[in-house]
Amino acid sequence: MRTTCAALVAVLYVIIAVFPAHAMICSTRMVELGDFKFEVVEKCGEPKFAEIVGYGLNRRGDREMKVEQWVYGPLRGIYYILTFQGGRLKKIETRIKRP
Repeated sequence: MRTTCAALVAVLYVIIAVFPAHAMICSTRMVELGDFKFEVVEKCGEPKFAEIVGYGLNRRGDREMKVEQWVYGPLRGIYYILTFQGGRLKKIETRIKRP
């Protein structure tokens, strides 16, 4: 039974680490795709790390927008990598903290 539980926990950690999340919880507040940067800061505070990773075009292709990545965590042993484009949250990825 212990081996089964340990294996299940290991599988869940792998799933969390490999597949992107669509939401993140900071204390009791949920951050979701589409949130503005200021909303994320209000809910989670300042990120542990932030950098501009490039530039992308808007949907019409007529305006360049900054692409930033912010890192939070580890929260419950998981780092959250948030990608913003034009000031809005576009992607949430997770990575397990390595010992």
